[in-house]
Amino acid sequence: MTAVKTPPKLITLILITAASMLSLNMFMPSLSNMADDFGVSYGVMNISVSGYLAVTAVLQIIMGPLSDRFGRRPVLLGGGALFCIATLGSIFATDIWVFLTFRILQGAIISGTALSRAVVRDMMEPRDAVKVLGTISMAMAIAPMFGPMMGGILDGLFGWRATFWVYLLMGIAFLALVYVDLGETNLTPSETFGRQFATYPELLGSGRFWGYSICLSFAVASYFAFLSGAPLIANEVLQLPPSHLGFYMGSITAGFVTGTFLSGRLSDRVGLTRLIVLGRVIAVGGLSVGLVAVLSGWISPATIFGATIFIGLGNGFSLPSCNVGVMSVRADLAGSASGLSGAMAVGFGAILATLMGAILTPQNAAWGFLAFLLVAKIISLIAAVWVPMGKGNQRMGIMLMIAATFVFAMQDGISRHLAGEYNVFMVVMIRYWFFAAFVIFLAKARVGSIRKAAQTKQPLLQGFRGLLLVVEICVMVLGFVFIGLIESLAIFTIYPLIIAALSGPILGEIVGWRRWVAIFIGFVGVLIILQPGMAVFSVYAIFPLVSAILFALYGLLTRYAARQDSAATSFFWTGVVGSIAMTMVGVFFWEPMIARDWAWMGLLCVTGAFGHFLLIKCYEVAEASGVQPFAYLQLVFGSALAMTVFGETLKSTTAIGASIVIAAGLYTLWRERSQRDIS
Repeated sequence: MTAVKTPPKLITLILITAASMLSLNMFMPSLSNMADDFGVSYGVMNISVSGYLAVTAVLQIIMGPLSDRFGRRPVLLGGGALFCIATLGSIFATDIWVFLTFRILQGAIISGTALSRAVVRDMMEPRDAVKVLGTISMAMAIAPMFGPMMGGILDGLFGWRATFWVYLLMGIAFLALVYVDLGETNLTPSETFGRQFATYPELLGSGRFWGYSICLSFAVASYFAFLSGAPLIANEVLQLPPSHLGFYMGSITAGFVTGTFLSGRLSDRVGLTRLIVLGRVIAVGGLSVGLVAVLSGWISPATIFGATIFIGLGNGFSLPSCNVGVMSVRADLAGSASGLSGAMAVGFGAILATLMGAILTPQNAAWGFLAFLLVAKIISLIAAVWVPMGKGNQRMGIMLMIAATFVFAMQDGISRHLAGEYNVFMVVMIRYWFFAAFVIFLAKARVGSIRKAAQTKQPLLQGFRGLLLVVEICVMVLGFVFIGLIESLAIFTIYPLIIAALSGPILGEIVGWRRWVAIFIGFVGVLIILQPGMAVFSVYAIFPLVSAILFALYGLLTRYAARQDSAATSFFWTGVVGSIAMTMVGVFFWEPMIARDWAWMGLLCVTGAFGHFLLIKCYEVAEASGVQPFAYLQLVFGSALAMTVFGETLKSTTAIGASIVIAAGLYTLWRERSQRDIS
């Protein structure tokens, strides 16, 4: 056999990928008829789906190293040939177990999906590969949409075996395309097959590989989970007719196509890592808004399926870059990396789809559906952020700070709801339990042991810091309840100015007259918000003001503690001391909580830990002075949440006063940075 010398056309890669995806679900409308034909239950017949997925996961692990050793072309031809043989066996099978054997062997065509990515990586540099992989990914998203439609028509006209005859024609076309147009692109094959498998530990020992792969896996798995849960939502919650369900399920694909198109246009300017994180932030943000809306009682196709559009949109931004990232860890092991990551994605997809089906009930379906998907996306975002990034990545730092402020704004909104229904001390106590667990986990991951993280020469200072923060949180939550999110957050924005004012007596820093003027102007802004002496003045405004003072003291003492202790040590003491203190108080105020509010509480715990994680990663990759101005966006996000969910109004005095405070705060940050640069 003479290898084709030219690299494959893009249409070839698209078609062999589409063939791989169509083989998964085109026959699904026929499952009931097939079960009747073979005389078995629907559950047994469903093995043709679950078994197929399991085999494709295993085959991808094998096919990757095979293609690195023997080339992409022979493995693709072998996979296509095995698919055709298995399809013929499926057509003529009269026994269910014979059929299932051949059906599962059809999984060999997954080589088209796994190796098309490796082919692209062989031919192109990472930045260029993103665009091509984005186009191929569209085929992966669109093909499953039309597959069941085609299969249903074929079954209705000719019976279920007609679908498998089409599979056979598709397999023959697959072979023809590879033979005619796909020349060998792996120009540096490995010496032995065993050596390729020996590279798996090397890949699995790479933090970058795990970051990209977990991000990819949970992004893809969330789509499988969506497919598993959407029919229950449509039937039991929204009472949608079957004809409408197809439209709403297609919305996620529309989002994916849009995201993929935009990522291809932005890849040159934004870069792989930022595109991945941007996609994860979009998905988490959209699902968060949808979940808050549903938990607030706004249950409709627009809120549920409108939120899931952001899954597709975020995946469109992230997946092409994730695929390139996976295969760029070791360019010479692109096939192995693609196969291993693909197997992980399919495996996690099967697990999450099963869990979604097991967890959802008609009672919890509305919020449970979005909550489940949100957790998957949060894990995906954590993995994306966990990918090692170099210092001085200011744009990434800004993106992470914006994401963190959004998460903290969501946390504030949830705290306002729960504290309005239950005792504040109990709410903060449960929140701190989860936060302490997160801190302990992070200590072990970063420092190596809890004992090492806890070591400090200034325990009284560290303990006092922890107590300050827990009191500050309690006071601030009371402010949310009594005067609302908007005014509380507006007043709280004064804390950077308080830090600047107290940095002299506490830290011994020099505060010049310009910053003192800015501090004074900032307090004037707070007075405009408070309107003392006016009829509208509320004594409860003291809560966010006291909270700002306490948080400023906490920040200054954290900087003072940093002279002897690491950030990990300070963070550990913050979580543990706060948890102990709140437990000593909160247990006396325990109240029974309804199931729906436990969902809120779970989301509060997750947002608290997740927001701090994003903040930590932000400060790891960027200068604090460069990203700190974007922390003021918490006021914007919080105000938007307050107006849309809690029905609060933004008064003109609050807007003017907050703008003055923020402007003064930004000036002090600029002066601090300027003085540091001079020195």
